[in-house]
Amino acid sequence: MEQLQILENGEQPKKKLINLNLKQVKAITHGALYIYDDMGGFTFSRFTPAQTEHYSKFPLFKDIAKYNAGVHFDFYTDSPVFEMDFTCIDNHESNSCSLDILENGALCYSMPADFKQGKKYSVRYEFLKPGKNRITVYLPAYSELIVKRISLIENCDITPVKHAKKMLFVGDSITQGMYVNNTSATYASMLTRMFDLEALNQGVSGYYYNVDSLDGGLSFGPDYILISYGTNDKRYNKTIPELMASVEAYIKKLTSMYKKAKFFLVVPWWRLMRYDESVYLKNFEEVRQAIFDVVEKYPQLVLIDGYSATPHLEEFFADRTHPGQAAHAHMALHIAGVIRKYIK
Repeated sequence: MEQLQILENGEQPKKKLINLNLKQVKAITHGALYIYDDMGGFTFSRFTPAQTEHYSKFPLFKDIAKYNAGVHFDFYTDSPVFEMDFTCIDNHESNSCSLDILENGALCYSMPADFKQGKKYSVRYEFLKPGKNRITVYLPAYSELIVKRISLIENCDITPVKHAKKMLFVGDSITQGMYVNNTSATYASMLTRMFDLEALNQGVSGYYYNVDSLDGGLSFGPDYILISYGTNDKRYNKTIPELMASVEAYIKKLTSMYKKAKFFLVVPWWRLMRYDESVYLKNFEEVRQAIFDVVEKYPQLVLIDGYSATPHLEEFFADRTHPGQAAHAHMALHIAGVIRKYIK
């Protein structure tokens, strides 16, 4: 294993760093279905090969689906330092969602995601507290990275965090975390930590209720599933009956795939833009009501009122559709209040 050295003030090196291998990286990684040691480093996928192939057919979704939303490292260590090198394969133009490091649950480091493709970046984090600490490193939700190395002090303890229950998030850009400054502060990330869950975030910006995005071969096996579409469905359905049929087909397949899971569904979030001349279904209130009329018939769905969860003030929004970081905190707290009694 390659050994690196730390030099302090020109002195001789005192301690050595070791690079984690693929097995060790897999052990500490959460939020990825697949981890590859290729392209000169580690890459991560949130989707099955069939899902990846599905999204790759659409120019709007093929790159966004490769972004690292929800992918994070989480482990205990007595190493006094954490280092990581990475390059950026692709980065969303919004530059939203930073690379975050939490020490024992507190956000202590954040790197803005204004990465340039192909450029090498380095992170060095020295722990504030001596001894054994929990470190959680969130990769940016709107970037696809190649992690070149993860390094810790030689002979240190590395204990991966384990979670008893799993939650799958499916949704659009709001679930993926668009325009949230800190990846660790998206509503999905916060719920994951609130309930100590192993989570897979399959949010894809611009996406909608489409049964073809589901894959029965998903190996994740969630105990809980949170569904949050509806923002973009007005663009892909020409009529209300067509929309209702799309929602029906999606819910039927998803609930049949996971008969033992508990389902939570957000009836679309409140938004500033509720009438849009540029889309097929112009009145967002009609879209929202149509979705509700379908999903209320399913007793296995616990419905969450997105209008109650989201602040109704302009300053909480990054644009006329996307809640900002402060709004995500409200959303997470509201959802937590609804689902708490079901999380066992």
